[in-house]
Amino acid sequence: MNRIHRKVAAARNHFSHCLSKLLEERYDLSVFEVLKIKNLIKNNKLAKSISDVGWNKLIQHNVYKAADRGKIVDKINPNNTTQVCSHCGTKKKMKLEDRAFYCSNCSLEMEGISMLQ
Repeated sequence: MNRIHRKVAAARNHFSHCLSKLLEERYDLSVFEVLKIKNLIKNNKLAKSISDVGWNKLIQHNVYKAADRGKIVDKINPNNTTQVCSHCGTKKKMKLEDRAFYCSNCSLEMEGISMLQ
């Protein structure tokens, strides 16, 4: 059983290194939400998936790789980050399952974008 856990941990660590390298190669600025993981895993439906991701490890890897390359990593408060228009600042109340954002004030449209596109 320990061998399986070590293998999973190594795979997660490898993925985190690869993703952080990709982010630092493509972007001069990386921004992460400061999530309260302990609160998120209280959701029984998502707890296992959230625990398995290793977000903090990804942030740690990004921070030191960015420092080596003179790039910036910032951490922000996650409150309303998906409900405030990044162009004009207008707030729009959205449900958790909503994946598209349309600002009626400035007409900005954003759909479930992936940082790896």
